[in-house]
Amino acid sequence: MLNNGDTVTLGRAAVLLVVVASINALVSTGFATAYVFATPSDPTAGYALVRAVVLAVVLVVAVSTRSAPAIMVSGLALGLAQAGDAVVGFHGGSLPTTIGPLVLALATLGCLIGFQRSLRSAAPHEGDGIRR
Repeated sequence: MLNNGDTVTLGRAAVLLVVVASINALVSTGFATAYVFATPSDPTAGYALVRAVVLAVVLVVAVSTRSAPAIMVSGLALGLAQAGDAVVGFHGGSLPTTIGPLVLALATLGCLIGFQRSLRSAAPHEGDGIRR
């Protein structure tokens, strides 16, 4: 599963993480874009869109370089952003804006854990699962 350096070939755990993280990024970007169009004068909408686009671009760069650490960091960032959105939805008293982000956060973080475990099992002689 591992190549030289910090690059990885796409195994099942990596593909699953990339697919779920991509869905996460697309959903975030889609909702942020809709928010901008619905409330064009609200600067918060612009902030949400910029955050979503940056996270999506980081994921694309991580996947295109096949860097295991970058994929893990981008997956973690996307998962934590959705978890934060779930907290905001909960405090706002909205079930849909709590459950949706919570499901995406748990799915992304679960796939991240599976990816990390697959890296460790591919390189049991090293503690972090990455060949240097």
